[in-house]
Amino acid sequence: DEADHERLYQVTFETMVRVLQLESTVCQSAAIHGLGHSFHPDKEKVLRQFLSDHPDLSDGDRDFVMRAIAGGIL
Repeated sequence: DEADHERLYQVTFETMVRVLQLESTVCQSAAIHGLGHSFHPDKEKVLRQFLSDHPDLSDGDRDFVMRAIAGGIL
């Protein structure tokens, strides 16, 4: 039902946020990709915080995060 769908949506988002916080760049990349498909209202805030917390990202990685914010992940 709708309530179950909303809970699943929220748990999925929270899981991607937690994976984004792992030290593994592979896990971070997977979380960014997943968040790029999300329409969660906090997606941009989370990804911009990731950029702020990781000022040493390569230009390519920063571009990947910016595309995820914009919803440009295929």
